[in-house]
Amino acid sequence: MIHSKILEKARRITKESVHKLSKERDIQLQESHKEDCLLMKKLTRKYYNTIINQIFKNANRGLNHARIYICYEDLLTKYNLGTPKDIAERWIKNLTLHSRNYSNNEYINELLDLKDQDMLYGFYVKSIVTYSKRVWITITWL
Repeated sequence: MIHSKILEKARRITKESVHKLSKERDIQLQESHKEDCLLMKKLTRKYYNTIINQIFKNANRGLNHARIYICYEDLLTKYNLGTPKDIAERWIKNLTLHSRNYSNNEYINELLDLKDQDMLYGFYVKSIVTYSKRVWITITWL
């Protein structure tokens, strides 16, 4: 009898602990998602015009690629959202969609505060290289 009460109490404590950990994990996931969205918007606001200008400048010179420099500190977060290179890759790939039929198009436009015509269709990420103070992103097109 005493043994079963102890087991019952242990199960209840375990269940409460698991529930609390699950809630904490959910809150942390929500906060990291919010942080990621804010970071994507911040990067777009800061670098979008630079990217567009560099693409047009290089295209007018007959080149099929553009190199964009991103400040390393702009890619750092308090949550574990990935390395600065991972963050840069995720962000720039959201800008350089391969077709207008992309399934998350509406979400990405809203997330990055862009209109459909602002997306960089037909552009591809060629490379992302991390240096000490900068991340170099090379975008290419046909």
